[in-house]
This record gives sequence, structure tokens and C-alpha cells, in this order.
Amino acid sequence: MTLLSCGGDVSVFTGGGGTGAAGGTTGKVTGRVTEVPVEPNRLVKKGQVLFKIDPVPFELKVKAAQANVEQLRAKLIGSRANQRTYEEQLKEITSTPRTA
Repeated sequence: MTLLSCGGDVSVFTGGGGTGAAGGTTGKVTGRVTEVPVEPNRLVKKGQVLFKIDPVPFELKVKAAQANVEQLRAKLIGSRANQRTYEEQLKEITSTPRTA
């Protein structure tokens, strides 16, 4: 696992799912470390929390994405209503006999 610190934030790059001292974790996350509940130079167990990253920026991104989904759903409903209107207008136009 590699920790890169930049201005109080930490980027975590971990190895792919191997076993042993250097493996077993995966992922890439950048954020502010809020807690390090392990003692330096101590053995850690599988599944033990090594550090905690501030969840607020991630929670805000989730809320923004959820709001975007709701906006897109509303837009989709409007688009479907427009489609029905246009289909009805097209049906009227094509079913009305033309006069010269």
C-alpha cells in the first residue's frame, strides 16, 4: 500500500487482492485522514481498520448524484409527455384527408 500526502489529503494506492504482508487490499481513494486507529510497527489482522477517511466529500457527491437522477427522471417524464403529444399530432395530420 502506498500513501501519498498532499496538503493534508492522502491518496491511497493499494495492491491487488494478494495475500501476505503487502497484499489483500484493493482500491484507490483520495481524502483527508481523520483517524488512524492502529499503532505504528504493530501487526494488523485481516479486516482491521488501518485508517478512516473523512466521509463528507463522498456523501456530498452521492447527494449531488441523487439530485441529478431526480432531475433527469423529471426531464424524462416531460420528454415522454411531449412524445405522446407529437405522436397524437402526427396521427391527426396523417389521418386527415388533404384537400387541394
